[in-house]
Amino acid sequence: FAPSFDSCLSRETADRSAGSIGSSQKGGEGMATAGEEMVDGEGAPVPGEGAPVEGVEGGEQQVGEAEAAAAAAEAAEEEIPSQAEVAKISRMQSIDPQDLPMTYSTNSEEEKLVLEYVENFRRQFVQLYPERKELLLCPRNECGVEKFICTSIRPTQLEYNELYDLQACATFVAEHIQYEALADPVVLPMYVPSPTSVLQWQIGDCIDKSIVLASLLIGVGYDAYVVIGYADQTTCLADETKSELPAANANGKGMRNGSVREGGGDDEKKEGYEVKQRPVLDSNFVMTQDKLVRLDEEMVRKELTPADNDGNNEEDAAAEDPLNGLRIHCWVLVRAGKREMAEDIFVEASTGNTCPTDESPYLGIEAVFNHKNYWVDMQQCPVKKMRFALDDFQSWEFVFMESTVAAPKAQNDEDTKPEGGDGQQADSTVAMQGTEEIRESDHVLDLPPSWVERLFIDRALFLQRYAKENDEVKKTKDYRKSRVELFAENSLKHGMVQRITVFSDLARTNAVEVQEVFANRKDKLRKRVRYYKPGTQIQIGQPESLIQEYFDPGRPDALMELVEMPDGREFTFYHMATLDGMVKRIETFTRNRAPTKNFAMHKVIETFEGHEQRLNYRSITFEPIDPNTDAPQVKLQIEHPRKMTHKFDRNPEVEADKDLRKRTFFTGLRPPKIHLVFHYGQDRITAATRTYTTEKTINGDNFIMSEYVVDPFAKPMK
Repeated sequence: FAPSFDSCLSRETADRSAGSIGSSQKGGEGMATAGEEMVDGEGAPVPGEGAPVEGVEGGEQQVGEAEAAAAAAEAAEEEIPSQAEVAKISRMQSIDPQDLPMTYSTNSEEEKLVLEYVENFRRQFVQLYPERKELLLCPRNECGVEKFICTSIRPTQLEYNELYDLQACATFVAEHIQYEALADPVVLPMYVPSPTSVLQWQIGDCIDKSIVLASLLIGVGYDAYVVIGYADQTTCLADETKSELPAANANGKGMRNGSVREGGGDDEKKEGYEVKQRPVLDSNFVMTQDKLVRLDEEMVRKELTPADNDGNNEEDAAAEDPLNGLRIHCWVLVRAGKREMAEDIFVEASTGNTCPTDESPYLGIEAVFNHKNYWVDMQQCPVKKMRFALDDFQSWEFVFMESTVAAPKAQNDEDTKPEGGDGQQADSTVAMQGTEEIRESDHVLDLPPSWVERLFIDRALFLQRYAKENDEVKKTKDYRKSRVELFAENSLKHGMVQRITVFSDLARTNAVEVQEVFANRKDKLRKRVRYYKPGTQIQIGQPESLIQEYFDPGRPDALMELVEMPDGREFTFYHMATLDGMVKRIETFTRNRAPTKNFAMHKVIETFEGHEQRLNYRSITFEPIDPNTDAPQVKLQIEHPRKMTHKFDRNPEVEADKDLRKRTFFTGLRPPKIHLVFHYGQDRITAATRTYTTEKTINGDNFIMSEYVVDPFAKPMK
């Protein structure tokens, strides 16, 4: 018989208050067997079904504990549940057990035997280690039925190839499932729903998300475990506002003004020889005097300004957490060995971040578990120094005796000598005896298969990617002086999938840069970066100081990058896709451009590569326009240039004195002229030139040609 969800829910808060009573028994008390007392998933006796515990001295202590439990239950009924707890309870109440498989609402005979076995383990653990915290062993699922926590993991490999790697799975769980903190940060939850329900709700706490992530990682071949332990407030709340923006969120490119930008950074190694700078020679006496002056100025400044308002002090001004070291948290451990994992790492299911176990931010570990067994940590050391050799009986206490447990490594001859006197031989003997007992056991209780259905994500939800946030399908992450907004593909009309806003202040009010990433656009726009003047708030219609746009291949004009500045524009092309081999086009204006007025063109520079006429450079300079007058249309400005220059590469098949290198048209001069410059010949320091001038006379236009020939004995050019 499975208890109804409502009956279990009415005792939830009472069981939380009374659950610690069972774990407060001292080591001298006797241990009851699993069949002598019916207990709930948290170890608290169920009202009306409890039996006296053997070994308790006198009946007064038992009566006192019963009265304390009743008083705690009455006080708990008056407590108002938190908003997160109410939301989780309402989600579970909305489920009809008849719509779920029978394994969700009932327990098989094998599962009942496992629950009895686990309860016996819990009693022995409480008696041997009364000072240890409570273990999360058999919470209730969404149907109100107690289930062993290991059977809640359902290894599954989804049909999507994108979810085959560790980082891809971690990022998907962090983005697809909305994170909510535990209802009580220092008390283990009474209910742990199945991963199928968590994926359906798209919301869950650290335990729910860790179980989902472990199910996916084990399904694709990783040696993953769910870890139950303790973390600081920042980690438990998934607060990344004090962390720097990860480079992966901005394609891992270079940096510009403290933000991410396309192209290489300044820290790249420069090739070639660099002249070393001469050292600056300073006087020790002068340096000492300057240091004393600075110290005096610092003392005066501190006296005049009682409070320092620097950004670093604002960040460090947070109050100390009174629950530091007590906050319960859950994450995932991936051990080395499988899938070419070189080292053990931790995966934070709430954010998708990974870190080595020796660099973890976590404060403590109580237990780890997977779909096969449950291990309790027995190491008295920080998390960074822990060893995760789960077959080490001295470091980890297991619940189920697996027949495949590896024997401890044999000690060397010196460790096995009886003269050691350090207890190593005794510990090794005990460990070997425990292994022999496991191997010689006639019957080892096997863990039943998972009661959870195979995980499934509809393709529409998979493509949607993110959970709803304020009635909008997106994911928002706040970092230090930055904010990241993620959108599902094709959910917005303009195709935006990511927006990164970089701020100049910790309050994230004054934006200096906005990065927008697009997908599936007809114009092939991939990314746009807007730069604003520091210290100004972005408003609708506010002009940017710089705009950069990046395009994928496939545009008819072969445009690759566009940079728009107030006084000009810069176009970069895929030159192999252009007809004339144009690489770059730079336009400069005589004054800053205005959205409603024509550009006042000043100069246009174009560079080429692979041109059929060996053209590599072309520039056009325009007549200056009065700043107080409106500029004509760009087409009219191009038709009346002031100067035009062409440059050509060397043609080895033509003599240098006849191979044109530069051609300049001076159309703004009176009279206009054309100036030609040819390539330098071998061992020549001068080049041949020719100038054509047009003069108007009474008889018509008179063309005058003047030239300079490097070789005076050469034949004159035609």
